[in-house]
Amino acid sequence: MISIKLNFSIPILLFTSFFTFADTYKVGPNQPYENLNTVPWLELIAGDTVLIHYREEPYRTKIGLRSIGTKDKPVTISGVANFEGKLPIISGENATTPDSLISFFSEQWDEANGLILIKRDRSMRWGLKPSHIIIKNLILTGASTTNQFTDQFGQERNYAQSSAAIWASLVDTLTVKNCQIIDNGNGIFVLSKNSEEEISRDIIIEGNTFSDNGVKNSFRQHNIYTQAAGIIIQYNKINSLRPLSKGAAIKDRSSGTVIRYNKIFAGAYAIDLVDPEDSYKILTQEPNFHDTWVYGNTIISAANHENRVYASRLIHYGGDTGVTDIYRKGTLHFFHNTVFLDIYSTHDSLPLSWRTRLFIMDTNDESVEASNNIFYSHGDTNVSWLSGFGHLTLSGTNWVSTNTAVNADNIEFSGSYTNNSKMILGKTIGFTDIDSYNFKLRNGSSALDSATLSDKNSSDLHPLTSQYNENTMTSPRTIEGAYPDLGAFEGKTIGDGPFDSKDNIIIDPEAIDSWPLATAGPFIESVTGITSVYPAPLTKVSLLDKLEIQFSSVTVYEWTSDRKLKLYDNNANLLADIDLEPGSPNEGEHSISFLLSDLGIKNVGIYYITIDSGFAKFQSTPWKTAKVSHSQWIFAVVDNINQTVPVDPDNSATWPIAYKGPLTEPVAGITEIYPAPITKVLKTDNLEISFSSAATFEWTSGRKLSVYDEYSTLISTLDLKEGDINEGNSKLSYSLNELGISNTGVYNLVLDYGFVKLAQFPWRNSLIDYGQWKFIVVESY
Repeated sequence: MISIKLNFSIPILLFTSFFTFADTYKVGPNQPYENLNTVPWLELIAGDTVLIHYREEPYRTKIGLRSIGTKDKPVTISGVANFEGKLPIISGENATTPDSLISFFSEQWDEANGLILIKRDRSMRWGLKPSHIIIKNLILTGASTTNQFTDQFGQERNYAQSSAAIWASLVDTLTVKNCQIIDNGNGIFVLSKNSEEEISRDIIIEGNTFSDNGVKNSFRQHNIYTQAAGIIIQYNKINSLRPLSKGAAIKDRSSGTVIRYNKIFAGAYAIDLVDPEDSYKILTQEPNFHDTWVYGNTIISAANHENRVYASRLIHYGGDTGVTDIYRKGTLHFFHNTVFLDIYSTHDSLPLSWRTRLFIMDTNDESVEASNNIFYSHGDTNVSWLSGFGHLTLSGTNWVSTNTAVNADNIEFSGSYTNNSKMILGKTIGFTDIDSYNFKLRNGSSALDSATLSDKNSSDLHPLTSQYNENTMTSPRTIEGAYPDLGAFEGKTIGDGPFDSKDNIIIDPEAIDSWPLATAGPFIESVTGITSVYPAPLTKVSLLDKLEIQFSSVTVYEWTSDRKLKLYDNNANLLADIDLEPGSPNEGEHSISFLLSDLGIKNVGIYYITIDSGFAKFQSTPWKTAKVSHSQWIFAVVDNINQTVPVDPDNSATWPIAYKGPLTEPVAGITEIYPAPITKVLKTDNLEISFSSAATFEWTSGRKLSVYDEYSTLISTLDLKEGDINEGNSKLSYSLNELGISNTGVYNLVLDYGFVKLAQFPWRNSLIDYGQWKFIVVESY
């Protein structure tokens, strides 16, 4: 190939592509260039390729790049494997800065920063950026503070603590692929600053293997550390950092971040997504800054005997500079990932972590939307979704290890948890081989064919098309069943016998009507000191039913302070917090019982109960109750338990248990009442009326609510006056006893026209006539 390259003293990088042909520089044994120090690194132009052939001895030359390639003519630095597939090694240990780069490196600022350094040097016009550079098929190692190199002045120096195999101070369109990046400070480092002329853009890191990077006892170095406008990290195997390093597997300060189809062994974080501290003026204004996409990854955090850090705080989304105005303040879209935790709160030899938090957010301006994932905990660490702040929405279907709590137990919670997801809870899932971290699913796993398509996450912009492959780094992902599988892999392992997932519990908010009617029964796994509960797990009750616990012995409540029963709704809102004290009426009994309404259950839905260890103590063995975790006692509350016989308005024996609903014929100004007409209610219950807007009682004198018994005898009336405590509310609530209802039997309620005035149209309520609102009061169901 003939090449004409201009060699003026003033750089003309903008123009060389018009006058030159691309060159290929072949380096290695029996090649035109025997070593890397003879390659004209600063003269590479669009279309040039440097081919570095394998040799047994590592190359020990530092590389500097300022080249400006194009989309069609990138500048490529590529290794050439030998016949055995071995890649060439470039080592920073005892490397030398070649003479051709003496004018390129700054002795003070960057010469010690990396093995391959990409930057705009002083000879380039302001605004120009190195661009369209591809680095592939190389082993890059030894850019570590423990190693030395010979600098441009012939002096031996150590690498900077935060040195990297590839250090890009500025680059527009960089691809690093099929490299092994081993034993450096940072693996790959990309920087941006606060002007467009200093913003790195469009980074792709794919198909690489990272191992043993980081710095001992430092949290500032990571396998991947990036700050750019647009980055895709895909198909990589990111192994553990070196022993005693405290960095993250991936730390990113970019906009438009996409992390997909990787196998990630966590550092102090698996993924640390924080604010763009050096480039916030530009990156926070990028249209895709507030959306981050993490999908199709295998994420592993495992305690070990090798002094390698693991993550008890798995995914961080927010910021770390303390300047909260430039934090992520957006949404982390987290779907089709397989998360594997092997962390212990008790173990004979492994390091311990009492609690593990899945998502860490720093303010309530950050949110996570998680769907179709697998969250599997192999150890006994106490796992929580959140830690104090942020908003988590679960959607689609998620497989979750039992005992996963909403918030860490050592921090006050001010965020929110919204569960719109079908949940599969269990202790075993049917992975192919946990010991070798093979997380494909066996036949029979409840996670097969269980994903729910989600338009929000699996959008046209981010379709689920691939999966990590241990041998080829990536392979196509094709749906094999009726629906996609949960997690990072599609398709069951061939050849294994079927897996028995009978211990898995499926919680589907859309299907609670199919749950069996409540009975008393034990927990699925026995709990010491508790023989049965009502409602039994995974059954349904009416709004006016009760909760009951049967103990194995007579209870006492001395020394049980702060040992509580807690009731949560499906969005983890705490409804009741019961701590029984000595002298309680329940003391000395074998059971306790509460009305659901007294526990704050007013609406239909799914509810969870937890019980602390030692909630009740006994006078004989086993001395105290064991813990009941978040996923052990789940039940549904429904409006109306299905009846075995039709409802007959004239036969109260057929009337269903009370629920909240509208009148049979709509009444202007009243949206719903409780108990609904033709239902049965307990004497201890309440009466509620919900209005269409805020109520006032001016000019309502003589407009009454009247209560009649089944013999049409007037029992009581209610005439609310201006200034009443309920004024301004849109709902009234009274106990039946307050209304004079103290006996069982059928009752009719009449509401005069204009009983209340309303703040909005229709301005006042219409009449509820005798016979329209009829219910029966009973002693028990």
